[in-house]
Amino acid sequence: KLHILGGEVAESAQKCTHLIASKVKRTVKFLMAVSKVKHIVTPEWLEECFKCQKFIDEQNYLLRDAEAEVLFSFSLEESLRRVHVSLLFKAKYFYITPGICPSLSAMKEIVKCAGGKVLSKQLSIRKLMEHKQDKSLSEIILIACENDLHLCQEYSARGI
Repeated sequence: KLHILGGEVAESAQKCTHLIASKVKRTVKFLMAVSKVKHIVTPEWLEECFKCQKFIDEQNYLLRDAEAEVLFSFSLEESLRRVHVSLLFKAKYFYITPGICPSLSAMKEIVKCAGGKVLSKQLSIRKLMEHKQDKSLSEIILIACENDLHLCQEYSARGI
């Protein structure tokens, strides 16, 4: 139906304009797309477009998922509005430990789509302390999982 209407399935989140979803999901594709798309619409939007044989206004088909918004403590509408003003992770650096789930490569893509930069190697305590104390430097965020906590013990001991 999408192809008949002249649309195409985006090969990457970078090229995506619309996300069609029936509910909010914490999948890699959803988390990447939420930073890039203009509209998150229900499948009914595509059905109605097909009936009309043209792309129609999305407003009446925007995804609303009150249950997920309560569960994850966020507003999808507000999140989409804010991402068009400034990317969530703009001017932020991330160090992601290797055992993270979803995979390291997936987390890198999610962070990049939201405007963040992923550090390729773990920073020294000294460098992290500089960033913590100097507010003019970009924020560095560490993302780790339980299996990688041994990689973060020294940070934690120093209040990072």
